Amino acid sequence: MYYLVEIVKGSPVSDRAMELGQRVGLALLLFLMAFAFYNDINRLIAG
Repeated sequence: MYYLVEIVKGSPVSDRAMELGQRVGLALLLFLMAFAFYNDINRLIAG
């Protein structure tokens, strides 16, 4: 993703943008894990 932005932009991505991208990505990953865990528990309880 960062390489694609660098190609389009023509210059390296700033450290702040990389940090923000990593935080957003981590938040999405944690949300997906929590959602999957919720579904698993819900199916166990519901039968």
